Amino acid sequence: HTNLRPLTALQFHYTTMPVKFDAKALPQKLLPESDRLVLVNGQYQPNLSTVPADVTVMSLMEAADQKMEGLEDYLVTVADLSETQFKALNSAYLRDGFVLKVKNNTEITRPIEILFYNIGDDKNPPAIYPRVLYWLGENSHLTLLERHIGAGTYFTNLYAGVVQEPSSRLQFYKFQEESVGAYHFSFTTLQQQKSAVYEGFSYATGGRVVRQEQRNLLIDSG
Repeated sequence: HTNLRPLTALQFHYTTMPVKFDAKALPQKLLPESDRLVLVNGQYQPNLSTVPADVTVMSLMEAADQKMEGLEDYLVTVADLSETQFKALNSAYLRDGFVLKVKNNTEITRPIEILFYNIGDDKNPPAIYPRVLYWLGENSHLTLLERHIGAGTYFTNLYAGVVQEPSSRLQFYKFQEESVGAYHFSFTTLQQQKSAVYEGFSYATGGRVVRQEQRNLLIDSG
């Protein structure tokens, strides 16, 4: 149970316009030897991102335009929206985000940091609704560092889908370091197929109001 009354004290705005920011303000990587994907106010920034071989990354709109097979099943129809109100709100503004897919039988040796960098405004705070899909192919391995950090006042409502095909292995570390004026809501759904292994860790230090939910779906026998 989360007290939502602080949300009613502010009026957040949503826009699809490209966000303006200073790339020099982005924090250093958590691990120097890692690759990194950057999102600013939920918008994927390919020019500031590095993608390892055997990993496909594309914006959510690009994946939809290319009619990526499985995208609808894994990213749109997971869970009952009537039971997950903040996911329903995210779905209403579904536009920004990305898809990350690891090829079958692939060992990604370098960790990938997913940086969600948010720029707020105390007078006109933005609402941010990113949706992402982490998709591990059969017998693949990946380490993800999902990091949330920002400045000022803003509302961010993330939905992340994690799909693990048979015998895939994922180490997932989440670091929530939002600004003191941030309202952070996130919902992560994990779908695991046969013999998939998941190790998760969450660390939260920031934010004014924070709610993090996770649901694990075992959709095959062990």
